Amino acid sequence: MLRSNLGQPRYDPADGMLYVTTQGTDSLLRIDPASGKVVNTIKVVGCRPNGLAINPGRQLALTTCRSSVATVNLRTGAWDANRVVAGGDIVTYDSAVDRFVVASPHDRNDSAVGVFYGDGRFLGSVAATPEAHGAAFDARRGLVYAPGAAGLMSFAPGACEPPSDGARFAGGMSVFVVPLFAAALFLVWYARRPKNREPAGPTYEQLRHEDLENERRRMLELEDSIFGPINQGLTPEP
Repeated sequence: MLRSNLGQPRYDPADGMLYVTTQGTDSLLRIDPASGKVVNTIKVVGCRPNGLAINPGRQLALTTCRSSVATVNLRTGAWDANRVVAGGDIVTYDSAVDRFVVASPHDRNDSAVGVFYGDGRFLGSVAATPEAHGAAFDARRGLVYAPGAAGLMSFAPGACEPPSDGARFAGGMSVFVVPLFAAALFLVWYARRPKNREPAGPTYEQLRHEDLENERRRMLELEDSIFGPINQGLTPEP
């Protein structure tokens, strides 16, 4: 009998084996249901695996660790951990949509439900509550259900999906295209504007010339008021 702090067991119809996580030995055990004996031990060092789900078509397992999640190749024993979801509890796999769902209950600020593609790549996550210890797929409606603070919450995995490469490319190009388009519109307007239109008012040079004339006139009037007219009292020489 196994006595090593066992976690979540899963049956793999592809190889007919039973798999179960063991936190105490950082391992994933492969058990022959016919004999009840452990036939292989896959070490996932430092993980302390808990929740487990299996994609039989790819012979790929996804398990939750203490503060991360790990994918395990059941054929080779190779594994890889990442922290896109901070550990979790129950993991489920739905073959109809080829998705893993990880329930990751912590406190009210860190709890989440993570969604992964069938090959183990991270799709996205939504905020959850500490009550969300498990989640389930509704393949017919395309929804994920998980416990919430006020009852059962649901969401579409597509809401987690990042934008496509085309959408990201278009968004990035808009940073350059919009200013260029605005500049092009300005150049078109500048090229088509009327070139010989008379100014609406006097130009700067006209105003400057008018000011100089007015100033010269005021100076002459001032001289006349002080000295009298320049030619006054003068008689021409014979």
